[in-house]
Amino acid sequence: FTLRKGFPRNLHHLTPGSENVCPTPCLVDGNQDEYFNQHGLIELGIGAIVNQMGVWLGRAAIGTLMDPDHGWEPVMRQGLPDRLIIDADFARSQITDKSGSVWLATKFMKGKDLAGKRSYTLSAHNEFAAAVGNMSAFPFEAESEGRYSGITATVLIWPPNGAITSAVLPETVANLDDLAQRAEAFGCGVEFAKFLDRLQRRWAGKTDDATFPIAVLFGVRRPFRLIGRASTIELLLD
Repeated sequence: FTLRKGFPRNLHHLTPGSENVCPTPCLVDGNQDEYFNQHGLIELGIGAIVNQMGVWLGRAAIGTLMDPDHGWEPVMRQGLPDRLIIDADFARSQITDKSGSVWLATKFMKGKDLAGKRSYTLSAHNEFAAAVGNMSAFPFEAESEGRYSGITATVLIWPPNGAITSAVLPETVANLDDLAQRAEAFGCGVEFAKFLDRLQRRWAGKTDDATFPIAVLFGVRRPFRLIGRASTIELLLD
């Protein structure tokens, strides 16, 4: 099933994607084809999926797609082209009661997604990168012709304790302005502005035609613990 274009994306159990694409609801926990086939007869499978669609729409209408007793369900990201590999426990351990940020040394590799478009896989280390100072403190290393990997940074940004975000925000960030607005929505606007200023200072007087992917990871404070975890902090990549 796909929903109409313009259907609200600030809901749980929706696949990520551009606002120009019709959203797709997640109807079952697991593979939808397996759920369909387990009913044996085609008619029963169709009926079961249609019933799940009705349940989803009903819960969406009254705001009960997520059960607080089960925990906060992370935003769905499958199908997005870029990936970040990170030690989530280490990242959460850096988050303090006050707002702040840390830079992590990160390697990246360029590839292509299923549609043949450029995509990146980034791997953040449990090692801090210099956020200030000259480039020699932590040299960025770009990709080049015939070279498909390099060195960059992941910035982890978090809001002060008490800045709780209960809204589900869709994965529709497309540019730097969108990212700044998203940071504000998470209570990270000041820290994000500091990050951009530090990044600009690091690159002052330097130019390069190469691409440097930089991961921006928000440590978002949720109103209750995440599903399967004791923490209330969701890590969101933008």
